[in-house]
Amino acid sequence: MSLIIVHSAAEGTLVWGTSRGDGSAEILKTQQWRWGRDLGAWYLPRTRDQRPNRARIERTAQVLREAGFTVELDIDDRTRSVAAVEADRIVRQQQRTNHLQEQADRAAVAADGAWIAADVAAGKLPPMGEPIKIGHHSEQRHRRAAERAQAALTSALDAHHQAEEAQCRAETATHTTGARYNPTTVANRIDTLEADARALQRHIDGQTHTHHRHPGTGQAIGDTAAPATGDRREHLTDQLAQINDQLAYWRQIRADQIATGDATHHDSSTINPGDLVEVSRRWYRVIRANPKTVSVATNTGRHTTPYSHITNHQPNPDGLRQQGRDRMLMEPHRTSHLQAYQDASRLDAMREEAIASIRATQDYETVRESRAQARRSGVRAMVSTRADQLATLVQAHGYTDPRQAVEQTRALSVRDAAAATGLSKTTIRRRRNAADPFDVGGLTDQDRA
Repeated sequence: MSLIIVHSAAEGTLVWGTSRGDGSAEILKTQQWRWGRDLGAWYLPRTRDQRPNRARIERTAQVLREAGFTVELDIDDRTRSVAAVEADRIVRQQQRTNHLQEQADRAAVAADGAWIAADVAAGKLPPMGEPIKIGHHSEQRHRRAAERAQAALTSALDAHHQAEEAQCRAETATHTTGARYNPTTVANRIDTLEADARALQRHIDGQTHTHHRHPGTGQAIGDTAAPATGDRREHLTDQLAQINDQLAYWRQIRADQIATGDATHHDSSTINPGDLVEVSRRWYRVIRANPKTVSVATNTGRHTTPYSHITNHQPNPDGLRQQGRDRMLMEPHRTSHLQAYQDASRLDAMREEAIASIRATQDYETVRESRAQARRSGVRAMVSTRADQLATLVQAHGYTDPRQAVEQTRALSVRDAAAATGLSKTTIRRRRNAADPFDVGGLTDQDRA
């Protein structure tokens, strides 16, 4: 029997001329060929738009000839443009999506029919959950009806699960093309193709790989690969040309995505330390802008991500250094928390400005002495932490009635009151909870005087 093995970029590697029972199936299976029911022929997987695997083709042809078959080869090395390949891929993916959706629709109809059958079987049972009457003439009929109802319910559940799985596969297939053209995926694909192109160029031109250097002389010690020659050089050159064609296509796709706003284009000139960047729908604070990546702060430390993975960018608000927020800077922030984070940053700046003004007008020792005097007299100097103001509210000599000064401090949090007065948070809580704010343990009569 005469067989022909053909290869083309559009169809892949196929075997034509086989028939059922001629003995070719067993041979082709041992050589990792598969039967294509839609094609009506045997095929090698993953050979469409790839260079022909001549070693496997020759080995398969030799085994078939030894079994008594006449084998001819028809190999076409020509490749298609990347645009044609992608257009064909999109068409095939749409066909697959339609096929899976039809399967899901049929499975849904079958599930509905199974549920109807289960309802009918359940309706044949005696009403109100009547138990089986042992020894009664209806016992066997009742048992058979219960068994049929149970079997119908099991079949309905199985059909329902199959319909759900089929619908899930159909929905997943609808996102395949979109996932392939996702901006982050396209950028990663470009990086991979560029690395492959550099590797092929090194094999073509030859390369020297340094394993280590001599500890005394510092001379490099390694392997040197000579430039490729002959058929191998031709094969590598063809591969490099194919990869360069793919690079040109995907770079154009990337440029179109940037032009339409679907993708961002950032580098070290647009990202600065202190900025906020969004990566995988989370916001991070930039620590350092590297030539190809950006270092951000996460809840586990420092993380490095490529610029192509940045989906949004917020410059450092007002150019502030954001002092006092080290803990917050180490945590990831969702998009909804960005405004609150910026408000807290402005609050920190206002607090630092107020503290600096106080220190500029009063000596540090004077401040310490005034705080000690405030602790002894029970009148505490408080600082408001509201976002719209930050100033000194209470001075030791500012009120004729000390209780009025104490009431002013209740607008402050315990933490802020402790930071302003130097008292412990426990002492502040005790004074606030006391019936008389000045009747607190730990203060002598001399302190109250």
